[in-house]
Amino acid sequence: PNEITKDMANRFFARFWGRTDVYAKRVESKKTNKAGYYPQCINFWSDGCGKKWNAGFRCQDCHYQKYKALTIDSIMSHLKGNEVIGVYPLHKDNTCRFLVFDFDNHEKGAEATDFANTDNEWYKEVEALRKMCEINGIKPLVERSRSGKGAHVWIFFKKAIPASVARNFGFMLL
Repeated sequence: PNEITKDMANRFFARFWGRTDVYAKRVESKKTNKAGYYPQCINFWSDGCGKKWNAGFRCQDCHYQKYKALTIDSIMSHLKGNEVIGVYPLHKDNTCRFLVFDFDNHEKGAEATDFANTDNEWYKEVEALRKMCEINGIKPLVERSRSGKGAHVWIFFKKAIPASVARNFGFMLL
């Protein structure tokens, strides 16, 4: 589309429905070229921020932690390609609305090549899972990874289900 609308962002989030009280943003280190996802905090690098003062504790343990809520504007920025964000799929009541299978390379050092797989075995594995889903009446969404050498297989639920049930379901499909 020529323009990303709020309606599109709402429909996107209706699928990828996670927590709304916090979200993560992909950040690349200019020094190391390593990338990671970090929760977005309103107080990040403010005077009370432990990171600013190199206090040696994690953000989740910070007394000044105040996470940014996920908004339609954040989702629109993601869809426009201005930033890469991620949702936290596990809700506070230990339920989730989707399950994702990650077929990227997660060996040590793989972040340097954006987690690209070193061979094409992942393609056969993704296709096998997709077929298993379809045999069981499930229509998965298959997404190629950023590197082009990996994929994610998404299964969306009509309503939130216990995460333990989703996990067991995923193991049964595998």
